[in-house]
Amino acid sequence: MAFFRPRVAGAWARLLSTAAGVLAVGAACSGRSVDPGRTSCDRDVDCAAGQRCALPLDRPVKGMVPCAGRVPCTDVRECVAAGQVCAPGWQSAPDLGCGEQLCAAPCTDTSCPPDATCGDDGRCVLTACDAPGAVACPEYWRCDPEAALTASHEPSEGAAAYTGDVERYLARGCVRKPCGGTNGYECLPAWACRPEATTNPAGCVAERCEDTGHCADDAELVCQTLAVHPDKEAPDVNGCVLRTCDDGYLCDLVTPAGVNVGECHYGAAEADYRGCLARPCVTSDDCFSDYVCDHGSAQADPWGCRNKSCTEGAPCPPGFICDPKASTHDAANCTTPEFASTGGTAGAATGGAATSTGGATSSTGGVTSSTGGVGSTGGVGATGSLGGVGATGAGGAAAGTSDSGGSTVARPRGECVAR
Repeated sequence: MAFFRPRVAGAWARLLSTAAGVLAVGAACSGRSVDPGRTSCDRDVDCAAGQRCALPLDRPVKGMVPCAGRVPCTDVRECVAAGQVCAPGWQSAPDLGCGEQLCAAPCTDTSCPPDATCGDDGRCVLTACDAPGAVACPEYWRCDPEAALTASHEPSEGAAAYTGDVERYLARGCVRKPCGGTNGYECLPAWACRPEATTNPAGCVAERCEDTGHCADDAELVCQTLAVHPDKEAPDVNGCVLRTCDDGYLCDLVTPAGVNVGECHYGAAEADYRGCLARPCVTSDDCFSDYVCDHGSAQADPWGCRNKSCTEGAPCPPGFICDPKASTHDAANCTTPEFASTGGTAGAATGGAATSTGGATSSTGGVTSSTGGVGSTGGVGATGSLGGVGATGAGGAAAGTSDSGGSTVARPRGECVAR
């Protein structure tokens, strides 16, 4: 597992995503050492600490299509169900955006949102902010129905607070409080409060970095006029562009052993968008996860790191044995008994969890699975292209099934996301 400075994680994710495409070509014989950029997965154990594996749905699930069955309308005559009315979409499907008007059951005195009232025709109607008993306007808004008639409908720019449902609030007679006033908007960094100089409803004006010497985030951005590579991208509203390592961006990529293997080589083929790359290993402390530095190995990745072998302490999954002399084995030298030479040693049982050596698959989706992966008489699963990932995923999901020998390698189906 890698340890980033928080502000460099995004850049390194791009570096590692690019490298993963190269490594996937050698998925059957090599893992990888730069672990933190891993995004593909089949199970939670394939992801970094603090992440989970989000799998796509195999088929539509009831309740997962929120607007299914809802009937758009412009007139009650389009509503075929008995007793329905053509009502605002938010009356029956609040916050779902299923349509401006939908056929729905008539409202009741208690069914409308707090800022609406049930009309005699069964439709919820927004309550004017100055009506007796009406709920107050949202934060950063004030009640002024007359001003709302000519107020701007544009979103608030440069404000620290979310604008909210502008059309809904204006329909009730609410208008925004610009910055500088009582309980008004607050402007973001690199934005000045100058409501008299802008039509922006929040009253915030973008400051130019040429004038202030600052960007919204000076660690991530640099003024285009000072950038070493000023034409790399269009500047933002402050005149700033993404800071590269030639502009002082730190290419920190620290291994678990505390070694920083990140270096600045802007323009190099292996470098990421900011110009950062990971240097080749010198010792095993320069590698991630359960990898060792071995440039001479056919299984070494572009950084010179390879998976540990079971002879070096890497455990084999349940049902596998450690046998580097076997006729068929994975990158960690683990194999199943039918391919073993004499003298193989049984792998330690780990409760079915996948090993971290880029080796064979777990017992829930691996070599002997009857629901996917390699058949019971087939070959051993290949190492995963992202290191520590077996050939098949949870539940034996695989790209194919082989009951007559050979190996079947599955593509990871999910993506690692924050828990």
